[in-house]
Amino acid sequence: MPDSLLSFEHQDGLLTFPIERALYYLSPEGKLSCSILCGTNDEFDYMAAPLFAAHGVSSGSAISVGQLLQIPEKYEPSQGIELPRTHLYTGAHYSPWNTRLEIVSVGLATLGIHASFVTPDPNYYDARAKDTCATFFAVFSQRPLSELWSPY
Repeated sequence: MPDSLLSFEHQDGLLTFPIERALYYLSPEGKLSCSILCGTNDEFDYMAAPLFAAHGVSSGSAISVGQLLQIPEKYEPSQGIELPRTHLYTGAHYSPWNTRLEIVSVGLATLGIHASFVTPDPNYYDARAKDTCATFFAVFSQRPLSELWSPY
């Protein structure tokens, strides 16, 4: 299995952050929620330790290896707290889009997930800003929903 890293494929180069905690919750209705908490990287000290979450992603009756869960749209706060939704924090709050969660392993209380999403530029806020693809792999531990990160 690859290292647990969140990587931003930024126009200035690869920005990587170690994933320190990865948690998931599966509701009785088959809605998957997951979140990661990253550590800092001294090389990119201008960015806060990233946080990512996906909430209320429909997974069907059971989660299985090879399953691909997708959230194509960007979450807009004006929608209220509709599900599913994604969030990213890197010093500012963002709503990623084209989020893909691929289940690569299923354990008794763990899920291995390889994910990708697109986010506004986490580095530039002016005319230089370009959409940025991010990827990560982590083994998530099952926890109550209240322990997952959410900006709400």
